[in-house]
Amino acid sequence: MAHQTNKKTKGAPPTTLAAEELIRVSRFYREMAAETFPSRVAGSDASADLEHLEKVLMEQSSPAAAEEAFKQMRRCLTLLDSSITPFLLRVHIERRVPIAVETVRALLRYFLTKPPFEDADRDKLDYLATLLFSTETDRPLQPSAGPDHIGAGAPGDEAWLSLFAGLRWHALAAEQEDRLTQLAALIPRIEQYTDFEELVNSKVVHQARSIKKSLSSYLAHPEVVKQMVQFNLVFRKRFEELFRAETDRMRLVTRQNIQDAVRLKVFFAGQAGVETPESPATPGQPAPATAAVSPAQEGPVGKLKERPELEKYQRKFTRPLEEMQLKSLTTRIREYFAEVRMPVEAAMLVPLAHASFAVSPWEVEAFMPQLEATQATRALYEAIQQAVVIRGRLEEELTLYREKRETRYLWKPHFDSLGYAVASAASLLVQLQKTLANSASNGQVPQRSKLARSASDLIQTLEEVDRSL
Repeated sequence: MAHQTNKKTKGAPPTTLAAEELIRVSRFYREMAAETFPSRVAGSDASADLEHLEKVLMEQSSPAAAEEAFKQMRRCLTLLDSSITPFLLRVHIERRVPIAVETVRALLRYFLTKPPFEDADRDKLDYLATLLFSTETDRPLQPSAGPDHIGAGAPGDEAWLSLFAGLRWHALAAEQEDRLTQLAALIPRIEQYTDFEELVNSKVVHQARSIKKSLSSYLAHPEVVKQMVQFNLVFRKRFEELFRAETDRMRLVTRQNIQDAVRLKVFFAGQAGVETPESPATPGQPAPATAAVSPAQEGPVGKLKERPELEKYQRKFTRPLEEMQLKSLTTRIREYFAEVRMPVEAAMLVPLAHASFAVSPWEVEAFMPQLEATQATRALYEAIQQAVVIRGRLEEELTLYREKRETRYLWKPHFDSLGYAVASAASLLVQLQKTLANSASNGQVPQRSKLARSASDLIQTLEEVDRSL
C-alpha cells in the first residue's frame, strides 16, 4: 500500500509543494461539489472548513499548525471524495477542457497517496494518469516521452517519475509481474477489432478491468501505472477511430433517411389541401420536386430506399429497447388524453419526461374511443396515433441530444435513439402514403386530410432533427 515517505528522499517535493498540491485538490473538489451538489454545499461546513484550511496552509504560521491543517484537509477531502463517482469526475473535467496539467498532476498524486484503494479510487487514478497524455490538458505529456520510456533514460522520464517523487511502494512479486505481462498482451488484440460494437463488447475490456483490479494494492508503483496507461492510450485511440467511423456512417444514413422522407412533403401537403414552401436543398443535393406526386409513382418518392446499414451499425439492444419506449410513450399519451374533455378546439402541449410537444385537435381525437367508426376510419386514426407517438419520441430525444452534445460521449445514446426514431418515421411515412392511396376510393376526405397533416408535421420534426445533426 502506498503512502508518503516520512524522511525526504532524492527528488521528493518539499513540504510547501505538497501543501500547494493539496490546496489545488481542495479547490478543485470545492468547485466540483458546488456544481454537482449545490443544495448540499451551499453554506455547508465542509466547504467552509476546506477554505479555512487552505488559508492556514498558505500562511504557514507554524509547522505544527500546517501539519494539523494538512491532516484535517485530507480527512475532509476523503469525506467529500466519497460522494464523487469516477463518472462525475470525468464529466466535470470534460466541461473544463483544457484543464491545467498542474491540477491533474495534483489530483493524481492525491490518489497515489490515498490508502486504502477502493474500486472508485482505482478508476479515478486510472483516468487521471491517462488524462496527462491527452489533449484535454493544457500541456499534455507525449506518450513517446512518457510511460513508454520509463527507466530508459529518455528526457520525458523526469516529468513522468516526478509524479511518484516522495512515495514508496512494495516491490512487485512474481504474481503481479505476470499480471502486468497479461495486461501488455491485451494491447495487440485491440488493433484486431474493426467494428465499434465488437470492441466495446469484447472480452478485452473485461479482462483489462479484472487485471487492474487485481493490482489495486500496487497502484503507487510506476510500472503498474505505466502499463495501465499504455493499455488505455492504445484502447482510446482505437475506440475513437471506430467510434468516429460508426458515428459518421450513422449520421449519413440518418440524414439520408430524413432527406428521402422530406421528398414526400409535397405529396402530403397536396393530400391535406394546403400549400407548403419548397424545402431548401441539402448542400450537394438537388432540390426536392415541387409537383404533386402520384402514389403509384416509382422512384425515391414513391418508395424509400432500403437502408440495411442502419441495422448493422446500431446497438444490438436498440430495437427491443426503442420499441419498448414507443409502446410506453403510446400508453402515456393515451392516458393523458383520457382526462381531456372533447371537443378540443386548439393545439395541446403534451408533457414528456424531458420535453413537451404540440398535438393538434384532430390528433387528440384520434386517441379517443371510436366505437361507431368504420374499420377504415379506425385504421386512419391508428396511423395518426403512430405519427404522433414517433413525433413525440423524436422531440424528447432531440432535446436530450442537444443538452448533451457538448459532452464527450453522453450524447451517443440519444443520437442512436434519434437514428432509430428517424428510421421508424421514414418507414411510417411510406406506409401513410400507401394508406392514403388505398383509402382514396373510400371517400373519408376529412380523415384523410387529418392524416396527411399529421404526416406533414412529422416531416417538419424530421427537418428539425436534420438541422441539429
